[in-house]
Amino acid sequence: VPEAIVVDDGLVRKAPPRMNRAGVGDLLCSHTALVDWALARDAGLDVDWDDRLADVTRAMLARVAAVAPAVGRDEPDAWIALLEIGEPLAPWFLARPRARFNSASEHLLAWCLEERTGRRLLHGEIVALGTLLMAHLQGHDPEGVARVVADARVSVQPEAIGTTWDEVTAAVLALPAYAREVVPWYTIVTRIAETEGASGLAARVDRARRFVEALR
Repeated sequence: VPEAIVVDDGLVRKAPPRMNRAGVGDLLCSHTALVDWALARDAGLDVDWDDRLADVTRAMLARVAAVAPAVGRDEPDAWIALLEIGEPLAPWFLARPRARFNSASEHLLAWCLEERTGRRLLHGEIVALGTLLMAHLQGHDPEGVARVVADARVSVQPEAIGTTWDEVTAAVLALPAYAREVVPWYTIVTRIAETEGASGLAARVDRARRFVEALR
């Protein structure tokens, strides 16, 4: 485990702006991860729930929303700010190893999609798309997620990030099996599949897709 990370801000400033903007996705994902984490806790699973960590994560999300417009303007200082915003979360990954405060259903979608298609996508973009879709499935302020994504100018439409809606939809519908067989995380997708069945999940995913498509 490293004691520190040295960042060459000059190198960061030279990176493609699209890549730096995508960094928002790997912080914004906590919006849906917190809900999934609470669902797993309420289902009786040992997920290292910690009220203080949840509060720290919510504070981080507020900072991401605040800096998103500057990220969208491609201001280099805003890209560096994203690194600083994520820093307070770092110790918690070891302190609460089963906690799902920064990755849950939105990351499962990213991993499952890449496994199914055999293609690597820009991680922050597919996670941002996953966060939009899962926030809609959760009924957890998808409009707020959409505002941050738009402010930061993160690409999320499938054709813009190297995939298709058919591939994304198929990956979401495959998540109940993926969570049983590959990464055993309890998330909103598991909950819907248990309570509404495959047809209910498919209908909910279709509504989430239409929400994201309307953001063009």
